[in-house]
This record gives sequence, structure tokens and C-alpha cells, in this order.
Amino acid sequence: MRGDASEAYYVNLLLEALTHDSEKGREAMRNRNRCMQERVLYTEQADRYAVLTKERYYFVDRLWMCSWFLRLCDGKLGEGPVANDSLEDPENPGKLNPHSRPRGSFKGGFSIVTPELWDYLVKTYGLKGGTYTSGIFLYNYHHVYVFML
Repeated sequence: MRGDASEAYYVNLLLEALTHDSEKGREAMRNRNRCMQERVLYTEQADRYAVLTKERYYFVDRLWMCSWFLRLCDGKLGEGPVANDSLEDPENPGKLNPHSRPRGSFKGGFSIVTPELWDYLVKTYGLKGGTYTSGIFLYNYHHVYVFML
């Protein structure tokens, strides 16, 4: 599934034609279609400046998010649950770690996603750890969007 989206669509049509009479083939196509739909969700609703224009947005552990996206690129479904436990401040349980940074290093970094993508990920994959949203004061930083410019 790496490459141009229109190419993936064409390949998808060919695969549907080849596998339509096999239950295993139909299951594989359902998974492939889901991968393609999730890939679109990622490209439109994660780590984009437009996400910050929403009234509310959510933080997802960067390592989990990258792993999810790379699996989608390889035509595999993500593995859950969303592992937000690494974003928690060890000194203040339930609070966002002040050392966490948007699009930061893999450990302690987070991606910023829309409420729609957040709801989808939690419903589909589950959640391990806390829910962190916009409006959280990040100590010396007043607005998260500073990091995204």
C-alpha cells in the first residue's frame, strides 16, 4: 500500500475482482479497505495545522501513532490499545508529563489528532493510559501550535 493513493485504488479493484469468490479473499479485502480508510484518516486528521483550528484536539503517544501508520503502509491493521500511558507524568498521576512534546522524540513525544480520529482509535483499538486534550497547560508553553509551525 505504499505509493500513490490512486495506484493503491487501482490495485484494490484488481484484487477485489480476483478474490470475490473466496471467503478468505473477501476477509483480506475488508482488512485492506480498512487499512486504506485508516491511512486517509491519518493523513487528514493527525499532525496537521488544520487539526489545531478545531475547538478541541487530542494527544496520542507518538511511538504508538507511528507504529500504527507504518503498519497501515504495509497493508496491516494496527495493534491496540492506544498506549498513552507513556505520556503520564510519573510525579503527578493523571496529568500530562511536562516533558512531553508534540512531534517530539519517540519517547515522550505525541501526535495531535482530531476528536473524530481520537474517537475512532479508542473505539477500534482501545486505550491504555490517560486521555489528554487541548486546554492542558504545558508549563512554560501557552499554546501547542507554536510547535507545529
